Amino acid sequence: MNWLHRGLALAAELGSTLRTWASALAGVSRPAALSPGVYVAVQVAVVLLVALLLGWFSPAMVRPESLPRVGPLLEPDGFLARTFCAWAFLLAYGAVRLAIWAVRLFLAGDDAEFADIRADWEEALGELDRVGLSLREAPLFLVIGLGRAEETRFFAAAAREWQVVSPPPTKTSAALRVYADPDGVYVSCSNVGAAAAQRDLKPAPASSAFGGSAGGGADSAAAATIAPGDGVPVVPPPRGGGGLGAGGADDHEDLGQTVAPGGQDDDEYGATIAPGAESAGFPSAAPSPRAPALRVPPPPPPLPPPAVRLLDEPGRVAALRRTEYLCERIARERGELCPANGALLAIPLAWSNPTGLGSAAAEGASSLPRALADDLSAAAAVWGLTFPACVTFTGLDRLRGASELVARGERMAPGFALGRAGTRFPSGRAVDERTVQWAAGKLCGWFDGWIDRALAEGLPSGPLDPTADRNGQLVQLATEVRRRGRNFSGQLQTAAGAGLHGGMPRLAGVYCCGTGGTEEGTAFVAGLLRRLEDVQDWVAWRPGRLAADRRRTVAAYLLLALAVVLLVVAGLSGLSLIR
Repeated sequence: MNWLHRGLALAAELGSTLRTWASALAGVSRPAALSPGVYVAVQVAVVLLVALLLGWFSPAMVRPESLPRVGPLLEPDGFLARTFCAWAFLLAYGAVRLAIWAVRLFLAGDDAEFADIRADWEEALGELDRVGLSLREAPLFLVIGLGRAEETRFFAAAAREWQVVSPPPTKTSAALRVYADPDGVYVSCSNVGAAAAQRDLKPAPASSAFGGSAGGGADSAAAATIAPGDGVPVVPPPRGGGGLGAGGADDHEDLGQTVAPGGQDDDEYGATIAPGAESAGFPSAAPSPRAPALRVPPPPPPLPPPAVRLLDEPGRVAALRRTEYLCERIARERGELCPANGALLAIPLAWSNPTGLGSAAAEGASSLPRALADDLSAAAAVWGLTFPACVTFTGLDRLRGASELVARGERMAPGFALGRAGTRFPSGRAVDERTVQWAAGKLCGWFDGWIDRALAEGLPSGPLDPTADRNGQLVQLATEVRRRGRNFSGQLQTAAGAGLHGGMPRLAGVYCCGTGGTEEGTAFVAGLLRRLEDVQDWVAWRPGRLAADRRRTVAAYLLLALAVVLLVVAGLSGLSLIR
């Protein structure tokens, strides 16, 4: 049966190509690889060639004396009568172009309203055609939630040679950016959608956002704020700290009280990477015993959470219209069969605020996951598709001890930073409270396991050994990840549980990654993208899409029957005219 499948695939590809060129000649679409002048020249040449051929063979197809006498223009020996088919073709072609122009006139609102998206998308399509990458052959993934500056660092950390980066990174005002190679096309929505709009909101004053309950007086100066465009809190450096993140020695986040996540004892699901298990980029190794307890200085009191302004309803609706427009353009180029193969949802670790700091803090922490869910729902509704999604918590490099973990991990297992930090999500399971608690527990357990190994292999030789201070950073990293565990589960359920409704949720995994822009601060991005590409076939049409397709099929058969009847009637009526 392989020959049958190959034949059907070849016929489908040929039909798609013919439809594309027919649409281009009719003016419905324009090949992105051709400049407007070349396109117009080819179109005019083809139309004139067809008209000349029809005019030459017109007397053989329609006898001039059989045409109705309408004044001197259609005399049997006249020019119009002898070239009747050519003029009929030109009139029909003009009517089609006029109808297309009228339809575009009524639909021009979207293109005019979202001119920035249209321009950047067409620029990316032209670059894909230039390097020979087909948008219909490579899998396509949406990337939602990355800030503008973070996006460049994220894809640079993928350890891949991107053949297409369009628009170029120098265009900081781009609505979207496409990163592509033969393994995948990633559409980063850094300025499209509700998540981008939420991250771009300027911070509200801490006193108005949290009612002054988070701290006052001198402590109010330490209130964290969200930097527009990147969603990362800017906090003052603590006294005596020594992180190794992208921003220098003091680029980290302060620690607070420990919050133990629930659901970690459920072992019926397997974690993606754990010490002692074989996984991508990590050799198997026996788990090391827990290192002896170290004296760690007590963490400073938690700072107030980021002062977040929530996206209002008009802004949310306008942002979602941008998402829908982009998804419509993607479906137009990719076809309705499979517009996309997955999505990557990015949540900054800075938004996983500690619990117990008031309802305003919880509302701010969940604002970005809700926006991600809205974008995901809008894309699924436009495409009528259920697709896999991975959730990643970015900014791991901003936590104290993360760079030390990466450095020791590379010594223990070369390729450590090219793997994944987190857990797969059980295939087919619903994204509910129990499963997200399990996933959050496994995510924290991944850090516990590798930190235990790092501590066991780097014991200090004495109290003055600098290794003791670095070990203390690793312990603080484990404490910090545990502290955020419960917030991980809540944000995960908000983003993926609500965003993938209407069909079987297909959450593929929960991970952390560092996008610091330095060798020590960049980790776990390459493995994350590989995971998304591994599950690219987890796509299915939603029930609403299937029902709509059935209705369209019935309507198409009815229209086909009506067309056959009209053709028979027209043929019988015109038979006497031709004779």
